[in-house]
Amino acid sequence: MKKISFIIPVFNGEKYIDECIKSILNQDRIDLFDTEIIVVNDGSTDNTSEILKNYSNKIIAINQQNHGVSYSRNKGIEVSSGDYIVFLDSDDYLLKNFFEKLDAIKNIDWDIIITNFSYGKSKNPNDMLKKIDDKVSLINSIISINFSHNRYKNLPYENARSIGGKIFKASIIKDNKLYFDEELVSFEDGLFILNNLKYCSKLYFWEYEFYYYRILPNSASHKLDPNTIDNLNLIKRKMEEYLENYKGDFESIPYFYFDTIRICINYLSKKYSYKLFKKNLIYSLNNLKYFFYENKIKLNNLNTKEKMVYWLLRLKMYYPLFVLYKRK
Repeated sequence: MKKISFIIPVFNGEKYIDECIKSILNQDRIDLFDTEIIVVNDGSTDNTSEILKNYSNKIIAINQQNHGVSYSRNKGIEVSSGDYIVFLDSDDYLLKNFFEKLDAIKNIDWDIIITNFSYGKSKNPNDMLKKIDDKVSLINSIISINFSHNRYKNLPYENARSIGGKIFKASIIKDNKLYFDEELVSFEDGLFILNNLKYCSKLYFWEYEFYYYRILPNSASHKLDPNTIDNLNLIKRKMEEYLENYKGDFESIPYFYFDTIRICINYLSKKYSYKLFKKNLIYSLNNLKYFFYENKIKLNNLNTKEKMVYWLLRLKMYYPLFVLYKRK
């Protein structure tokens, strides 16, 4: 019987962690797979620890000081013993019939299965499993999510960069010592998946949307981090290291730099007056190497707003950029 390890990092997750755990334990055919649920309590100060005690004989609970989500996921990887690994965020949950659906495809050998998030009603009721032959397009879609949305409109996967909604072969992760980068506070998911893909050849897209992603306005992805600029510089360096080791020629690279600059513009416009915005933006444009890649961006790969941003940057019209993002 195949074994699945569910790894759930949680920090102050008292509101949703109970539902997350129950979504696994209450699956209709949980008997079809050997299952372990690893919950890494990352220094929670709310009632999370007490809730986890209610599942003391059903989960592996790891209590630690606060180290961040990447450290917590890595701890989960270290103690896991499953053939496959599924990462769940504590405010998300599994939809019903996951084990039953997975049992129907268990004889197919895969390295990674990719699915899209569910936000309620599934868009793909057929639950078909399709082999992904174009690995380069998959990598491009992870490197620059905006580029993939514009350039690869025919690709079935929408959340290739996110860690949720995927089933990983554990041996690939462990044999190659693949871990989440604990220095990063964003893009750690994407870099982890990119590093996995170096060793993967059997890639599948599953139309079954088993992962319910809860959109929360106060989540980390919706907050302006005071370390945004430093993190963008770190992401740039990590991406350069990845590309140097991978030796791939990916057309999404210029758009990756375009993405980072737009994140930078959004952050600076919210934090500073125009004078400081302009000064910091010019510094960031040079530091993030945007101008090196600017001429490699093809306008037909951008949507209307992205084209506007591109031309404002090219013409050095920083005040309209400031107003555009300040009002957003």
